[in-house]
Amino acid sequence: MQTFHLDSFAWSEEGFDHEDIDIYIRSFGAAFLIQYRGHLLVGFDHVYAQFLDSLDTLRGDDDDKSRKEVERLKKPFETLMTSLAPHPPISTSYLYDYLYPQWFILNATVKDATTLQPQCQEKFSRHEINFPGEYHMLPHRRQDLRTPLASFASYSSRQVQLLPSTSQLHPCLRGPAKVLVGHTTCYFKAWKPGRGKRGATYNEILAYGKIANAIAEGKIQHDIHICRLHGIVVDNDDDLPQHYPPDERGAREGQDRDGHNKRLVGILLTYVENKGTLKALAPWSDCAQELRPRWAEKLEVLIQTLHCAGLVWGDAKPDNVLVDTRDDLWLVDFGGSFTEGWVDKEKRDTQEGDLQGLERIKDWLVKCAKNPVHKIVRARRE
Repeated sequence: MQTFHLDSFAWSEEGFDHEDIDIYIRSFGAAFLIQYRGHLLVGFDHVYAQFLDSLDTLRGDDDDKSRKEVERLKKPFETLMTSLAPHPPISTSYLYDYLYPQWFILNATVKDATTLQPQCQEKFSRHEINFPGEYHMLPHRRQDLRTPLASFASYSSRQVQLLPSTSQLHPCLRGPAKVLVGHTTCYFKAWKPGRGKRGATYNEILAYGKIANAIAEGKIQHDIHICRLHGIVVDNDDDLPQHYPPDERGAREGQDRDGHNKRLVGILLTYVENKGTLKALAPWSDCAQELRPRWAEKLEVLIQTLHCAGLVWGDAKPDNVLVDTRDDLWLVDFGGSFTEGWVDKEKRDTQEGDLQGLERIKDWLVKCAKNPVHKIVRARRE
């Protein structure tokens, strides 16, 4: 049975020249961009007034209302999406299937003066919208970058198997996280050009290269509870469903010695079976009181171990600490930067910044112990 999952949505802020709403939908084997464009609706008073009401709702501060409104805007397109999506839904077992679905652009037009008419504007065989990854600078072409890409195992997205996690949604709908490469379970982190939100960066790969060297040299133990890089995911343009002209400059910079265009689409990290982050668990009253001082002590040991090996954690904060199923801590996210309130800007990416973040996390844990937050559980009505 085909499923249409709301992936994300965006809208134009007040004062922009264009009034737009974009809705991204995922299904098995297909993806959709639903476009509401004010200039296409402006001549139809009733429909245009409804569109402006929707835009006002999205511009508000109520996330629940916004999501409900987007679900309402999605509804008229479900019949069209059902006719366009593969039947039966295709197998979606690999990262390749998530990265390169059939893409459709759908427009909201008007059938008569008062009725919305969904319409398929364009069909893409390749993921031309937010094309995954970027043509990376290979070591032999950019010696100045000193990126240790060549020192890590490389896989194509066809070799990365999607695994279910605690979420009810299939990873081809919600996005991959837990994956299997060979016999190793990993966490997949997508590559975003520049410093994309939640995306992997070159600085992160550099940091993981230093960690790998420190382990190889015996400066830190191989079983230390910190995230490490297992490999990188690189796709060849020649292997994608259908060809379209890539960005010429990017493709040239990403060519290997055989002339193939290579894109870095993500990295494979240590997968930690976890209960959540320290930020998500420590504030609540159901967190055992003896855990918080133990966590503070363990965090200090981990950071001291890194510093003795000449390494830096970087963005020290409770969000970047995972609590595994045994209530042990793991440090994650070695991409650098800082978060205001935990590390001062002038101390970012330094050991001094790590120590500042450590002290603030420890103080925060003490406050959580003194004033834990009580969860309110509402009974379900049958």
